[in-house]
Amino acid sequence: MKNFKLFKKIVSITIALSLVLLNFTPFINNTLVLAKEEIKTRVVVKIEDNADITYENNIKDSKELIKQYPQLNEVLDKYPHLEFEQLFESIEEEQVQESNTYYSESSESDVSNLLNYYVVEVSNESQGRIIVEVLEKLDFIETAYIEGKPVQPTSVYPYDDPRYPRQGYLKPAPLGIDAEYAWKLKGGDGKGITFVDVEQGWALNHEDLIEKDIKLISGVNRMFYEHGTSVLGEVVAMDNNIGNVGITPNANAKVVSQWRTNSKYSTADAILSAVNNMNPGDVLLLEAQTNYSGYSSYLPVEVEPAVFDAIRFGTDKGIVIVEAAGNGSNDLDNFKDIHGKQVLNRNSRDFKDSGAIMVGAATSSVPHQKSKFSNYGSRIDTYGWGDSIDTLSGTPEKPNLYTSYFNGTSGASPIVSGAAIAIQGIAKEMFGKVYSPEKLRDILSDPSTGTLSANPTNDKIGVMPNLKAILDKIIGSSDEIDKELPNAPSDLTYTSKTEKNISLKWNESTDNIKVEKYEVYRDNKFIGFSRTRTYEDVDLEPDKEYKYYVVAIDSSGNKSLPSNEIAVKTDPSKVTTYPEWDSNKAYNGGDIVTYKGITYRAKWWSVPGYAPDTKVINEWETPWEVYKY
Repeated sequence: MKNFKLFKKIVSITIALSLVLLNFTPFINNTLVLAKEEIKTRVVVKIEDNADITYENNIKDSKELIKQYPQLNEVLDKYPHLEFEQLFESIEEEQVQESNTYYSESSESDVSNLLNYYVVEVSNESQGRIIVEVLEKLDFIETAYIEGKPVQPTSVYPYDDPRYPRQGYLKPAPLGIDAEYAWKLKGGDGKGITFVDVEQGWALNHEDLIEKDIKLISGVNRMFYEHGTSVLGEVVAMDNNIGNVGITPNANAKVVSQWRTNSKYSTADAILSAVNNMNPGDVLLLEAQTNYSGYSSYLPVEVEPAVFDAIRFGTDKGIVIVEAAGNGSNDLDNFKDIHGKQVLNRNSRDFKDSGAIMVGAATSSVPHQKSKFSNYGSRIDTYGWGDSIDTLSGTPEKPNLYTSYFNGTSGASPIVSGAAIAIQGIAKEMFGKVYSPEKLRDILSDPSTGTLSANPTNDKIGVMPNLKAILDKIIGSSDEIDKELPNAPSDLTYTSKTEKNISLKWNESTDNIKVEKYEVYRDNKFIGFSRTRTYEDVDLEPDKEYKYYVVAIDSSGNKSLPSNEIAVKTDPSKVTTYPEWDSNKAYNGGDIVTYKGITYRAKWWSVPGYAPDTKVINEWETPWEVYKY
C-alpha cells in the first residue's frame, strides 16, 4: 500500500487529453460549436500492472525511478510543466483497490487495475500527439492516447397517454419489442429495478418526468438536453394522462453526466460513478459515442481503454450495461486499435469483451433493415428502431416538448435497455433474483426469441428483443430459470505466504450449467472475485492470522454453500533497520544507512559529510545508491 501511494504520486504519469474543451454555444447548421479555453486537452496513460517502481514524493526527485527508466528523465527535462493526476476521481482509492480483484484474479479478463490510469492536461492536440508518442516508448507504459472529445450522443395502462398510439416500438413483434405483453406480468413495468442514463444533459423537469424525481448522481447537467430527455422518455416516461409512456415507467431512474465539471469531460469516470451507486441487476445505459485516432466517423465508447475497463468493472459487479454502437457506418470487425488489435471482432484472437450489451440500429418499418448510419459487426448483440421514435423532448426552460423523429443508435439503445429492465423486474418478482449481465445478454440476443433484421448475414446487428417470446420461454422452460446451486468448492488451502501476501487455491466447483466465478471471503468479509481456482490476497499485516472461505457463483447468479474454512498466518516482518547516516563518519563500500527516510548503500568509500542525497549530474559521481532490499 505504501509503495502504491508512492507510485501514484510519481507516476502521476498518465496522461489524459480530453480535447480542447471549449465553451459550448448552441448548434450552427446542426454542428456542435465549441468556444475556446473551456475544455482542456487531456492525454490518458495506463501504467503496466507489473511495473516494479518505488519512488519519492515527485518524479523529478526519484533517483531510483530515473535510474531504472532513464528515458523518463528525458521526458521530464523536455516537458517540465506536465502535471499528472489520477483519472478516476468518483470513488475513493480504497474502494477501487478492493474491487481490483474483479480483474486481477480472472484469467478470462484483460481488464486491469483502474488505479494505474492517469491523466495530464496539455495545451492542444498537437502537443498531445507528441506526448503520446513519447510516453508510448517508455517501458512501463502500457498505453497512452488522447481522450475522446464530447460529441453529440448518440402494470401499465397506456391508453390515456395521448402519444401512446405513435409509439410503435412498444407494439408486438415484428414491429416492436412487445412491451405491452411484459406489462401484464408483475415487474414488467420495471418496478424494483434502477435505470441510470449516462450522457450530457436532460430536462429532468419535463412534464412527463417531473413526478419521478429523477436525481443527478454526479456531474453537471450541461447540454444536449433534448437528447437526454428523449432517451428518458423511451424508457421511463410516466404512465399518466400526459404525453408518452415509457417501456418501463415504474423503474427507478437516475442520471450521471459525462461532464464531471463545467470544463472536465470523462466518460470513464462517469461510468465508475454510476456503477458505485447501483446494485447487481440494475441497468446502466451509455448514451455516447467517441472519436478515435485514424477514424473519421464515430465508434462505440469502449474503444477507449479506460472506458472499456470502467465498463468491465461494472459488468463484473453485476451491473447490466447497454452501450450504443455509434453512428459511424463502420464494420466493427475491421476496427483496429492503436496497437493493431481487432478488439471488437468476436472471431479474432484479439477480441476483448467488456460484458456490455452493444446495440445497433435498424429502420422502424418491417422488415427492419440496418440503418445506413449504424455501426455493425459481430460485436453487436441487438438492435432497436433507429428512426421515427416518438418520445419526449425539451430543455429545462421548455419542459413540455415532444418529438416523433428521435433516431440513431441513441434511439435504439433505450429500447433494448427497456427490454432488459422489464426482464429483470419480472425475474426479480417471479424468482427472487435477477440475471447476471452475461446471462441477460444471451437472453436478449437469442435469435430464437428475437426479431431478425431484413438481411442478418449482411446487416450484422443482431436481433431486436421480442419480450413475449423471451418471457414465454423463460416462464415455460425450467432450463431458462436455473435454480440449482453449484457444488461448494472443496479443499481450500494456501500455496504460499509472505509477511504481506497469502496465495489460495481450491478444487473446481461443478454446476448443471456453468460456474461463472468465485467469491473469496476473509474473516467473513467479501474481498474479491476470481474466475480461476486461485486467489492472491495482498497488503496484509505481518504475523497475523486470517480466516478464508470461498463461494461459487453460476451464470444464473446462484451461490453455492461455502467451502471449507482455513486459517493462515502471515510471516513475521523481515524488515531490517539500518543506522542513520552520520555526517562525521566515513563509509566503506557495502555500508548501508538511512537518510531522510530512504535507505542507501555505499558503492565505494565515502568521505565524512558527503550526504547520500547529494545532487550530481552523472550517477558515477556519487558513492551512494538507493538500496532495494
